[in-house]
Amino acid sequence: MPKIKVFIVVPYEGLSELIFNIAKQYPMFDIRTEVGNLDQGVEAAVRAQRDGYQMIISRGGTAEMIQEAVSIPVISIDISGYDYMRVIALTHNFSGKAAIVGYHSITEGAQAIKTLLRSGIDIFTIDNSRELPGLLSELRRRDYLVIVGDTITAEKAKEMSFNAILLTSGEESVKKAFNDALKIYEYIQKYNLKTELLTETLRQIPQYCAVFDCTGNIVFQKLPEEAAGKMAAELAEYSKIVLSSGEQHALLDLGGHYWNETGTRIYAGGNHPYAVFYLSKCINQKSEMKGVTAENVQNTADFSITVFGRNSTYLRETYEEVQKFSKLCVPILIAGEIGTGKDALAKMIHSMGVNRQHPFIAIDGEIADSDSLKNSRALIDSDPFSTLYLKQLQAMSLQDQRLLLEMLAAPDFTRTHLLLASVCESPETMMVAGTLLEELGKRVGEYRIHLPSLRERSGDMRDLTGNYINLANSQYGKQIVAVDDGGLKLLTDFHWVTNLDQLQRIVFKLVMEAEEPYISAESVSKVLKSEDGLQPGHKKVPDKTLDEQIQDIIRNVLNEENGNLTRVSNRLGVSRTTIWRRMKNEWSEENSKK
Repeated sequence: MPKIKVFIVVPYEGLSELIFNIAKQYPMFDIRTEVGNLDQGVEAAVRAQRDGYQMIISRGGTAEMIQEAVSIPVISIDISGYDYMRVIALTHNFSGKAAIVGYHSITEGAQAIKTLLRSGIDIFTIDNSRELPGLLSELRRRDYLVIVGDTITAEKAKEMSFNAILLTSGEESVKKAFNDALKIYEYIQKYNLKTELLTETLRQIPQYCAVFDCTGNIVFQKLPEEAAGKMAAELAEYSKIVLSSGEQHALLDLGGHYWNETGTRIYAGGNHPYAVFYLSKCINQKSEMKGVTAENVQNTADFSITVFGRNSTYLRETYEEVQKFSKLCVPILIAGEIGTGKDALAKMIHSMGVNRQHPFIAIDGEIADSDSLKNSRALIDSDPFSTLYLKQLQAMSLQDQRLLLEMLAAPDFTRTHLLLASVCESPETMMVAGTLLEELGKRVGEYRIHLPSLRERSGDMRDLTGNYINLANSQYGKQIVAVDDGGLKLLTDFHWVTNLDQLQRIVFKLVMEAEEPYISAESVSKVLKSEDGLQPGHKKVPDKTLDEQIQDIIRNVLNEENGNLTRVSNRLGVSRTTIWRRMKNEWSEENSKK
């Protein structure tokens, strides 16, 4: 069994000799001593800790100072009652007045023995060594001849021509220090064994975990080695939420995988709060779930100003519906034209609802395929209280819709999961056209929220342009104030095709090109002319649905841009995938007619 490494700081050489003699009775100790007082003793103790010593023994004020400087146990060599009695008796061999001088650790014990013995020796206490010269000078003026104290006091008294008596520690005091050290060591060993057992138990559980204190510092971690640093940094941020709210459920996107995370607040050590996280890797890799995204929406439950406008009278009814539906765990269908803010509204409903602490999982109907849907099951099932958002439902094939129905048919799926969906036209229209399964349409379309187009909320144009100007100023480092009244009227009267997406793109372009604080009507007119190819002619096209009109627009712009999908995508403000899908469907229909 290895010996216990003990470093002993002694105030005088004689104590070192006594210690080595007594140490023979304690073979379990590997002892090293060094003579030093106060600061010298502290420096020696700090070096000893670096050298691997397990505990330190010292005496008096030096022991107190060492305790503040090291993290290993510090045991004090006490001055016993017998030590005091011996030194008081020794003062009787000297003529003249005697006094005991020292720190509280010395004088408190001396006072008790003085009272017990009814001794006439006087006792004086100092708080630091700087007080010592002045006190000794005062005692000399008062005719004191004998001074009893520790090493520092005795040396200074001797310099000032007093009869100096060193207050020494006897054999019984040293033995007590050794016995105390042995007890403390045995206690620490038991504590360390228990801690090691609990730590190893945590390391053996199948889940990963991490613990953070109230300042965000990690206390314990069992994280995958390849992502430990990133995970710890992200969890440190989440720990603030957990410490505040008491719990959290999130999905971490790290290393090509989604990690399901559950956080909880615990209390330990005098009611101190800690944030504990449990993590498990979702079965499938992120790359196997094309068109499927997961995030932790932390936004407050309010309309996004830049998307909806805070004071819109046109959206007041919509906002009231959101507040009502968000308190219920019911499927909600968001209907509206392209670019009306359906995705932002879905996240807002999530953040206002009972599922807000759980992940927001979106399946994009324009991108996801059958394999993505199959592989997403494990991600969705990893948290039974997550929100599932079916984005662009009208773009999904009937085969993929059947897969969705299988997923939604799971027992109690919509009782725990919040189910949201978005479409650009009514489910009834799609069901009649055969592009939406009737059962799926009924399942997601029972509760509906309609988002109006820009043409239906022209009175919001000033607020919306102001919000987008503010965003563009930040992005481009500009100081644009507003669009003038003439320009605002042009924007209000414009026939918007992709609504807010198109408006934001145009306002950003106006801000980027503006050279004056106010954007003029002339500048607005010039930019809007470049959008002419997007317009369906401002005239009513009889016997054509909105979808057919959009198809005509895409075809016209494709011709103008010689089939360059990137330029068409930039002009229309929609993804290349959307353009390709629509044109592919049209070409398939044309071929089937031939």
